[in-house]
Amino acid sequence: MPRATNSPASRKRRKRILKRAKGFRGFRSKLYKYAKDAVRKAHQYEYRDRKKRKGQFRRLWIQRISAGVRAQDLTYSRFIEGLKAANIEVDRKILADLAVHDIDTFNGIVEQAKAALDKKAQEDAIFAVVIRHWDDRSILLNNRVAFDAEVKLWSSDRGVVLWSANLRGEVVAGGGKAAPVDPAARRRAAALEFVRELVGRMPRRQI
Repeated sequence: MPRATNSPASRKRRKRILKRAKGFRGFRSKLYKYAKDAVRKAHQYEYRDRKKRKGQFRRLWIQRISAGVRAQDLTYSRFIEGLKAANIEVDRKILADLAVHDIDTFNGIVEQAKAALDKKAQEDAIFAVVIRHWDDRSILLNNRVAFDAEVKLWSSDRGVVLWSANLRGEVVAGGGKAAPVDPAARRRAAALEFVRELVGRMPRRQI
Protein backbone atom coordinates (compact mmCIF):
# COMPACT_ATOMS: atom_id res chain seq x y z
CA MET A 1 0.00 0.00 0.00
CA PRO A 2 1.47 3.37 -0.97
CA ARG A 3 2.49 5.77 1.78
CA ALA A 4 0.09 8.77 2.18
CA THR A 5 2.00 12.02 2.65
CA ASN A 6 -0.82 14.52 2.08
CA SER A 7 1.55 16.39 -0.20
CA PRO A 8 -0.92 18.79 -1.89
CA ALA A 9 -2.32 20.11 1.39
CA SER A 10 1.10 20.26 3.05
CA ARG A 11 2.58 22.13 0.11
CA LYS A 12 -0.36 24.53 0.10
CA ARG A 13 0.03 25.19 3.82
CA ARG A 14 3.76 25.80 3.51
CA LYS A 15 3.30 28.14 0.55
CA ARG A 16 0.65 30.08 2.49
CA ILE A 17 2.97 30.51 5.50
CA LEU A 18 5.94 31.51 3.34
CA LYS A 19 3.79 33.97 1.43
CA ARG A 20 2.67 35.50 4.72
CA ALA A 21 6.32 35.69 5.87
CA LYS A 22 7.48 37.51 2.73
CA GLY A 23 9.63 40.48 3.70
CA PHE A 24 10.76 39.07 7.05
CA ARG A 25 14.47 39.28 7.76
CA GLY A 26 16.80 36.37 7.00
CA PHE A 27 15.69 32.76 7.06
CA ARG A 28 12.34 33.70 8.66
CA SER A 29 11.09 34.34 5.11
CA LYS A 30 12.87 31.37 3.47
CA LEU A 31 12.60 28.32 5.74
CA TYR A 32 9.21 26.98 6.76
CA LYS A 33 10.48 25.79 10.16
CA TYR A 34 11.32 29.35 11.22
CA ALA A 35 8.71 31.13 9.11
CA LYS A 36 5.77 29.46 10.89
CA ASP A 37 6.99 30.70 14.31
CA ALA A 38 7.59 34.18 12.96
CA VAL A 39 4.10 34.30 11.40
CA ARG A 40 2.46 33.09 14.62
CA LYS A 41 4.30 35.78 16.58
CA ALA A 42 3.32 38.36 13.98
CA HIS A 43 -0.34 37.43 14.49
CA GLN A 44 0.04 38.07 18.23
CA TYR A 45 1.58 41.47 17.60
CA GLU A 46 -1.19 42.34 15.13
CA TYR A 47 -3.91 41.44 17.65
CA ARG A 48 -2.22 43.49 20.37
CA ASP A 49 -1.52 46.52 18.20
CA ARG A 50 -5.01 46.66 16.69
CA LYS A 51 -6.26 47.48 20.19
CA LYS A 52 -3.31 49.76 20.92
CA ARG A 53 -3.97 51.72 17.73
CA LYS A 54 -7.46 52.63 18.95
CA GLY A 55 -5.97 54.20 22.06
CA GLN A 56 -3.37 56.06 20.01
CA PHE A 57 -6.03 57.60 17.78
CA ARG A 58 -8.12 58.52 20.82
CA ARG A 59 -5.15 60.37 22.33
CA LEU A 60 -4.55 62.14 19.02
CA TRP A 61 -8.19 63.25 18.86
CA ILE A 62 -8.04 64.51 22.43
CA GLN A 63 -4.91 66.55 21.68
CA ARG A 64 -6.58 68.19 18.68
CA ILE A 65 -9.76 68.94 20.62
CA SER A 66 -7.76 70.31 23.55
CA ALA A 67 -5.80 72.64 21.26
CA GLY A 68 -9.06 73.89 19.76
CA VAL A 69 -10.85 74.58 23.04
CA ARG A 70 -7.85 76.21 24.71
CA ALA A 71 -7.99 78.86 22.01
CA GLN A 72 -11.48 79.62 23.43
CA ASP A 73 -10.21 79.81 27.05
CA LEU A 74 -11.57 76.40 28.01
CA THR A 75 -9.97 73.12 29.05
CA TYR A 76 -10.67 69.75 27.50
CA SER A 77 -12.26 68.30 30.63
CA ARG A 78 -14.57 71.30 31.09
CA PHE A 79 -15.49 71.14 27.40
CA ILE A 80 -16.55 67.49 27.68
CA GLU A 81 -18.53 68.34 30.81
CA GLY A 82 -20.25 71.15 28.90
CA LEU A 83 -21.15 68.81 26.04
CA LYS A 84 -22.83 66.42 28.47
CA ALA A 85 -24.66 69.29 30.16
CA ALA A 86 -25.87 70.53 26.75
CA ASN A 87 -26.89 67.00 25.63
CA ILE A 88 -24.62 67.22 22.57
CA GLU A 89 -23.68 63.71 21.47
CA VAL A 90 -20.71 64.06 19.13
CA ASP A 91 -17.80 61.63 19.34
CA ARG A 92 -14.18 62.71 19.64
CA LYS A 93 -13.31 61.67 16.09
CA ILE A 94 -15.87 64.10 14.63
CA LEU A 95 -14.89 66.86 17.06
CA ALA A 96 -11.21 66.49 16.18
CA ASP A 97 -12.00 66.61 12.47
CA LEU A 98 -14.08 69.77 12.98
CA ALA A 99 -11.29 71.36 15.02
CA VAL A 100 -8.88 70.84 12.10
CA HIS A 101 -11.06 71.40 9.03
CA ASP A 102 -14.11 73.43 10.16
CA ILE A 103 -13.12 75.70 13.00
CA ASP A 104 -16.28 77.86 12.79
CA THR A 105 -18.57 74.91 13.45
CA PHE A 106 -16.26 73.73 16.22
CA ASN A 107 -16.32 77.16 17.88
CA GLY A 108 -20.12 77.11 17.74
CA ILE A 109 -20.14 73.82 19.65
CA VAL A 110 -17.68 75.29 22.18
CA GLU A 111 -19.99 78.26 22.77
CA GLN A 112 -22.94 75.91 23.39
CA ALA A 113 -20.80 73.98 25.89
CA LYS A 114 -19.84 77.22 27.67
CA ALA A 115 -23.49 78.29 27.91
CA ALA A 116 -24.43 74.91 29.37
CA LEU A 117 -21.60 75.18 31.92
CA ASP A 118 -22.76 78.64 33.00
CA LYS A 119 -26.32 77.41 33.40
CA LYS A 120 -25.16 74.39 35.37
CA ALA A 121 -23.01 76.56 37.64
CA GLN A 122 -25.98 78.78 38.44
CA GLU A 123 -28.22 75.80 39.15
CA ASP A 124 -25.60 74.25 41.46
CA ALA A 125 -24.70 77.50 43.22
CA ILE A 126 -24.31 77.91 46.98
CA PHE A 127 -25.75 81.05 48.56
CA ALA A 128 -23.68 82.19 51.57
CA VAL A 129 -24.49 85.13 53.87
CA VAL A 130 -22.21 86.51 56.57
CA ILE A 131 -24.03 88.93 58.87
CA ARG A 132 -21.53 91.37 60.36
CA HIS A 133 -24.05 93.49 62.26
CA TRP A 134 -27.69 92.88 63.26
CA ASP A 135 -29.23 95.59 65.44
CA ASP A 136 -32.76 94.76 66.56
CA ARG A 137 -32.79 96.93 69.69
CA SER A 138 -35.44 99.24 68.23
CA ILE A 139 -37.64 96.49 66.79
CA LEU A 140 -40.17 96.82 69.61
CA LEU A 141 -40.42 100.59 69.05
CA ASN A 142 -40.55 101.06 65.27
CA ASN A 143 -40.30 97.48 63.90
CA ARG A 144 -36.97 98.28 62.25
CA VAL A 145 -33.75 96.24 62.19
CA ALA A 146 -30.41 97.61 60.92
CA PHE A 147 -28.10 95.13 59.23
CA ASP A 148 -24.67 94.87 57.61
CA ALA A 149 -24.01 91.67 55.66
CA GLU A 150 -21.69 90.16 53.06
CA VAL A 151 -23.35 87.97 50.44
CA LYS A 152 -21.64 85.52 48.07
CA LEU A 153 -22.93 83.16 45.41
CA TRP A 154 -20.52 80.23 44.90
CA SER A 155 -20.32 77.73 42.09
CA SER A 156 -20.36 74.35 43.85
CA ASP A 157 -18.54 72.46 41.06
CA ARG A 158 -15.72 74.97 40.39
CA GLY A 159 -15.44 76.85 43.69
CA VAL A 160 -15.69 80.20 41.87
CA VAL A 161 -17.54 83.24 43.21
CA LEU A 162 -20.30 84.09 40.73
CA TRP A 163 -21.56 87.18 42.53
CA SER A 164 -20.74 89.00 45.78
CA ALA A 165 -21.89 92.19 47.48
CA ASN A 166 -21.78 94.08 50.78
CA LEU A 167 -25.29 95.04 51.87
CA ARG A 168 -26.22 97.64 54.49
CA GLY A 169 -29.62 99.00 55.38
CA GLU A 170 -32.78 98.49 57.37
CA VAL A 171 -35.72 96.14 57.13
CA VAL A 172 -39.17 96.55 58.60
CA ALA A 173 -40.70 93.55 60.33
CA GLY A 174 -43.83 92.51 58.47
CA GLY A 175 -43.00 94.62 55.44
CA GLY A 176 -45.94 96.81 54.59
CA LYS A 177 -48.27 94.82 56.84
CA ALA A 178 -48.80 95.03 60.56
CA ALA A 179 -45.94 93.52 62.57
CA PRO A 180 -46.64 90.60 64.91
CA VAL A 181 -47.20 91.45 68.55
CA ASP A 182 -44.99 88.70 69.96
CA PRO A 183 -41.31 89.83 70.08
CA ALA A 184 -39.97 86.47 68.86
CA ALA A 185 -42.45 86.43 65.96
CA ARG A 186 -41.54 90.03 65.17
CA ARG A 187 -37.84 89.10 64.97
CA ARG A 188 -38.68 86.15 62.66
CA ALA A 189 -40.67 88.51 60.45
CA ALA A 190 -37.68 90.87 60.31
CA ALA A 191 -35.40 87.99 59.31
CA LEU A 192 -37.85 87.04 56.54
CA GLU A 193 -37.85 90.60 55.24
CA PHE A 194 -34.05 90.53 55.32
CA VAL A 195 -34.05 87.46 53.03
CA ARG A 196 -36.47 89.18 50.68
CA GLU A 197 -34.19 92.21 50.65
CA LEU A 198 -31.23 90.00 49.67
CA VAL A 199 -33.13 88.39 46.82
CA GLY A 200 -34.34 91.79 45.65
CA ARG A 201 -30.81 93.17 45.46
CA MET A 202 -29.32 90.21 43.59
CA PRO A 203 -28.81 90.69 39.83
CA ARG A 204 -31.72 89.13 37.99
CA ARG A 205 -29.44 86.98 35.81
CA GLN A 206 -28.12 85.20 38.94
CA ILE A 207 -31.54 84.27 40.38
